Amino acid sequence: VCFLLLMPGCRNNDDSGLTDNSDDPAVDAPRGRISGFVSDGDGVPVQDVTVTSTGRFATTDEDGLYVLEHVYPSDNIVVEFLKKGFAKNYTVVAIDSWETVSSNATLLRVDGTGTFSGEVGGVIDVDDVRLSFSEGSIVDAEGKTYKENVTAEVTYVNPHVGILGTPGDLSAIVFSEGSDDEVTTTQLVSYGMVDITLYSEDYEL
Repeated sequence: VCFLLLMPGCRNNDDSGLTDNSDDPAVDAPRGRISGFVSDGDGVPVQDVTVTSTGRFATTDEDGLYVLEHVYPSDNIVVEFLKKGFAKNYTVVAIDSWETVSSNATLLRVDGTGTFSGEVGGVIDVDDVRLSFSEGSIVDAEGKTYKENVTAEVTYVNPHVGILGTPGDLSAIVFSEGSDDEVTTTQLVSYGMVDITLYSEDYEL
């Protein structure tokens, strides 16, 4: 279970579905594009998904399509997909130069929601999942206790059914003892995962 800080939400009002909100220190530096298709567990396109990566923002259209422009090349570019009512998801892509890479994602619909006081805390039960939030455990971007009500969206992911909608392929990087240069890849073993996304009236992840 991963608990995240409540951060100010970002909304894209650009009709093009793209917000270019980061500085370009080198005008002639290589910049690529990330494009893709976002669907639900049944393969149906999901509209108005917020897609973010390296300071770039876009939203999916009615066909579930998006484009992130002007992305600087890197071997490990994390792309985040977020829409209320769905469990968030992530992909990792690599861009070498002035190229367009594809990054598709599947979003699972949430299993249930619950509300508690950010100041007092509380317990939320969704099916067989129980969440317990202690007093003052929710903080804002400045590290101060968030005192308003918080809504938690809960989604259970069963790896025995498949890894559809999970972030990545459940692989991990292993660093050799005493050396950060010698790395290998191993497969993670999971008996169940829970995605938790926190919202309030003033903030959203």
